[in-house]
Amino acid sequence: MNILNLKSGELHLTEEILANIFLGQVTYWDDPTIQNINPHLKMPHLEIVGHISLWPLS
Repeated sequence: MNILNLKSGELHLTEEILANIFLGQVTYWDDPTIQNINPHLKMPHLEIVGHISLWPLS
């Protein structure tokens, strides 16, 4: 993740939030579930974008 002015370890995410990001249920950084556990941060309304690499199964 690369969000301007965010220092390493400053953002907190729970396992549930991470799962919901993976499932596409949390799609923006300013989602209330993220903002509620990070009240010290003002998260931008930016879409969460990631890359999943699949290893060859051979």
